Amino acid sequence: MTKIGQFRNVVKPIIDAARFVGVDNDGEPIFNETRPPVLTFTGTVKLHGTCSAVCYDGEEIWAQSKNNIITPEKDNAGFAAFVYYNKKYFEKLLKSLYTGDTIALFGEWAGKGVQAKVAISNIHKSFFIFGLKVPGKGWLPLDFELEDHPNVFKITDFKTYEVEVDFDNPKLSQNKIVEMVEEVEAECPVAKMFGFPGIGEGLVFETMFKGKKFVFKAKGEKHVNKCKVKKLNKVDDVKLQLIQDVAEKVTPAWRLEQMWNETFDIINGGEPTIKKTGDFLKAVSQDVMKEDMDILEENDLTMKDVGGTVSKIAKRWFMEKLDEKIKGA
Repeated sequence: MTKIGQFRNVVKPIIDAARFVGVDNDGEPIFNETRPPVLTFTGTVKLHGTCSAVCYDGEEIWAQSKNNIITPEKDNAGFAAFVYYNKKYFEKLLKSLYTGDTIALFGEWAGKGVQAKVAISNIHKSFFIFGLKVPGKGWLPLDFELEDHPNVFKITDFKTYEVEVDFDNPKLSQNKIVEMVEEVEAECPVAKMFGFPGIGEGLVFETMFKGKKFVFKAKGEKHVNKCKVKKLNKVDDVKLQLIQDVAEKVTPAWRLEQMWNETFDIINGGEPTIKKTGDFLKAVSQDVMKEDMDILEENDLTMKDVGGTVSKIAKRWFMEKLDEKIKGA
C-alpha cells in the first residue's frame, strides 16, 4: 500500500497528466498548455486504525499489515488472527473476485485496542475495506456485494462526500474540503452508525483520470498535530475568485495579440518561436501595469496579486497561438 498524499500532492500530477502529449526523440516528456480539467472527487471517512490487507493468489490466503506479511503468531493488532478465524468468509469473497492475478483487499482495521481517543475505537474490531488492488496492474472498483458479516464492511457503504475541483484554480475548492473534514472530526459518521458518536479523523478523496486513480487525504486539526500531515486551512475564496476575474479582464484577446505582434515584430516579418515565451509574458505584464492599474486599484489588488494568474492565462494563449502557426505552416 503506497502512502496517501495531501491535496497539494495531487494538483501537479493531474495537471501534468492533462497536458502530457508524448515524449520527444530524447525520451523527454512533451506538455501542452491545455486547460486543466474539472474533476469530481468522492470522499470516504478516514478511520483511525491500522492499514491492513487480505490477499489471494489463487491458492493461498494471507494477511498483511501496511508493510509486512503477518500471522496469528506475529500479528498486528489481531488482524491476522481475525483473517484466520474467518478464512472461509474471505476465501469465498476473494475467489469470487479472482481473475488469474494476485488480488489484495485493502482496508482499515479499527476498533477497541487498535487506536485511542476517537469514536471508532469504541466498536468491536472490524475490517473496513477501502480498496481492491491487483499488484502491478492497479486498483479495481468496489462494485461487489459483501455477504453479511458483523465485522467486515466497505467504507463506501457509509456516508460519502463529493467535491468538484477546477485544477485551473484548485484552491477555490479548499474551503469546502476543510468544512467537510471539520464535520467528520466533530462527529465520525461511521462510529455514529454503531451507536458511538464522537470525534473522527478526516476524509480520503479519490477520483479516476485518464485511467489512473488519484487520492489525497485531509485530517482534522486534532490529528495533524501528531503526525507530519499539514492541516488544510481555509482560504479567502472570494479574493481568489476576484483575482481570477480581474486577471481575465486585463488579458483580452486584443492585448495578447498586440503583445504577440510586438514580441515577434510580425509587421516586419518576424517568426514566432517558443524561445521568446518569457519575452511575451513580460510584455503582457508590463502593458497591464501601464494601462490597467486603475482596474487593479478599484478591486484593491496589486500586480503581485494577479501577476501569476495573468501569466498563466497569457502563456496558455501563447502556446495555443504558436501551435496554430506551426500546424498552419
